[in-house]
Amino acid sequence: MNGGSGGVRSVWAAAPIKAKILALVLVALAFPFALSVVLIRANHGAVESFSEDVDAWAGVNSLRSSNEENSRLLGAFLERGSFADLNGYNESVDRFVAALAASERRVDDLESEFLLHSIRNSFESWYDEAHVAVRGRIAGYNDPFAAYYRAQRISRFLDGYVSALMDRVLVEGTRAYRARLDRAGAARAFAVAAMLACAGFCVALGFFLSDQLTIPLRRLSAAAARMAGGDLAIEPVRIEGEDEVGALSASFNAMNAHIASLVQDLRDKASMERKLHREELRNVKTEKSLRESEFLALQARVNPHFLFNALSSISRDVMLRDGRNSVALVDSLASLLRYGLDQGSGVSDLAAELEIVRKYAFIQDCRFQGRIAVRIECAVDSPESVRLPAFSVQPLVENAFIHGLEPKEEGGTITVSARMRGRAIVVTVSDDGIGIDEERIQAIKRRKELAGTGHLSSIGLSNVRDRLKLFTGDPRSFVIRSGASSGTVAEILLREPGR
Repeated sequence: MNGGSGGVRSVWAAAPIKAKILALVLVALAFPFALSVVLIRANHGAVESFSEDVDAWAGVNSLRSSNEENSRLLGAFLERGSFADLNGYNESVDRFVAALAASERRVDDLESEFLLHSIRNSFESWYDEAHVAVRGRIAGYNDPFAAYYRAQRISRFLDGYVSALMDRVLVEGTRAYRARLDRAGAARAFAVAAMLACAGFCVALGFFLSDQLTIPLRRLSAAAARMAGGDLAIEPVRIEGEDEVGALSASFNAMNAHIASLVQDLRDKASMERKLHREELRNVKTEKSLRESEFLALQARVNPHFLFNALSSISRDVMLRDGRNSVALVDSLASLLRYGLDQGSGVSDLAAELEIVRKYAFIQDCRFQGRIAVRIECAVDSPESVRLPAFSVQPLVENAFIHGLEPKEEGGTITVSARMRGRAIVVTVSDDGIGIDEERIQAIKRRKELAGTGHLSSIGLSNVRDRLKLFTGDPRSFVIRSGASSGTVAEILLREPGR
């Protein structure tokens, strides 16, 4: 609420004087216009309601007329036997049925519905007797007037129900008319009160706008008179607003400040800027040194894990397979060690990272004898131009080997993929192993996970997470998802500059 009112005040203060006057005029015109629209709609509604009442009364009156016409035409046909009278009788009956249906659609109270129900039942009884009379007259073997007299007695009952319904419609119409009169009176009173309120509001707004224009001008005039008398040590004229008067007061204050203390202000400002600049440079250098030290310290924690796993694989190859893959294993280990020594800055590229993963995967393939497969897919156009911390991908693959698939007897597959996602590059390491429970994932996020027994444990994941956060400055640069018996997915998000 405060923010909204503050925004309105800011817009009003920045508006030109012409716009403020125009706003006053628009407010003065808009309210009567809106009130007129409301009153016109109210009058239109009253006219429609009155028209509906008139239609309802006319419909009931049509029922009475049709009932009388039905009896008259029925009697005429029975006396003369003319088919013209019979056609007129049938048309009159159809008009009565149509008028009855229209009246049933218009009623909205229980008593009227009861009366209409009685009218319909009476009409059906009347029509049955009238039909007997008509058939007797056409056939010529029955006395049609007996049925006709019975129909006449029913017609009198029917006329009584129609009269009662007409009275009911008149009563309801009168009540609705009085209610409309009351509403019309209330609307007139509301319109008068609203017009008076609008007039008062416009007058108050006019006084407010006038004060906003004249009071600042009087203050500026008084300050200018003091400056003309030689008094330069005057307080700045403080005027709230950014319109023409506000701009004039700002110019006046700026002129006064320049005349009084321009030289001293410039010297103080230059001295302060030099001090702040030196302090900022020291802070930047200190923060950069701390970040680089922490980065390199985190980097150094990864390399022993590579060495331990590689030497274990070479040892098994020599003892169990007569050293058939020892040369290739030593070459892969040398590549890993050379990569670690070359990356003194701790920063590498995606192509080199994927190549190191291939070397590591070869060592592990010899170790697990093909029980665990590694697939590497790169859909990035220039992976050698994508920068990331060294040894960011390999620890994720090692974690998948040791904690995801090594405990799984039938083995499985590890997939390493690099692809574009919008303007970012996503490196994903996924496996179909036993997964990581929620407790360990939360421990990794809190950097409180425990080390495993003799193998690379969650320390490797938290290490990668910390280095990526330092490198990218984005806490979302590393995400891990897993579940019991559903595999593990680790994602590295790199937002490359200029992409």
